[in-house]
Amino acid sequence: IAETHFILELGHQCDFVSGVVGKVDIEKGVIAHQQLETFAKDPLFCGIRPMLKNMGENRWLELARLNDIILQLIELDLSFECMVLPSELDELCLYLNIHPDLRAVLSHGGMPDICADGYQYWADKITHIAKETQIYCKLSGLTTLADKGWDIDTLRPYVEHLLSCFGSERLIWGSDWPVMLCAGNYSDWSVISDELLSGIEEDGKQAIYAKNAQRFYKLRKNS
Repeated sequence: IAETHFILELGHQCDFVSGVVGKVDIEKGVIAHQQLETFAKDPLFCGIRPMLKNMGENRWLELARLNDIILQLIELDLSFECMVLPSELDELCLYLNIHPDLRAVLSHGGMPDICADGYQYWADKITHIAKETQIYCKLSGLTTLADKGWDIDTLRPYVEHLLSCFGSERLIWGSDWPVMLCAGNYSDWSVISDELLSGIEEDGKQAIYAKNAQRFYKLRKNS
């Protein structure tokens, strides 16, 4: 919570922060609702990104308090970032169909287990959730999910599948900085992204790199 306040303050002090996705204590009932209500008054605040995958497989979907937060997000027209494992995508799909008005985005391409060659399992889950819901997806974090010796060909099938499922209309490019420094650097990921997206028309690239984020997060400042 302190970090979210801190980043919002930074956003108001500079001219290059267009929006902030923060956190609330989703397991604290009334306190979480109060936190969200307070943050929502700030025009830079876009939504929340709880660390759902750290709560234990599928447990987060059973939290009644999370359901209440989701309803509040919809009421306040805020976004929800879903950082989940491939094994949770089917249940997430069901959950999103219960709340079709929720603006949701899947973090890090649905977190494929690239190290363990978990492509097909992940790909099938991604195909299903992309077809059955309106969720957006982040094109980010893939380098940190791969082995240390990754190269562009390691990532290519994952990026191509995300493009085939979400198209250029629902993909949002992200750097995953600074976590991505554990597996490379910003420049490498930027260059590789350009190469992997080279077959897309310019309008599609602009959508993935900027316009989809502007639309999804409803950015109001310098976007």
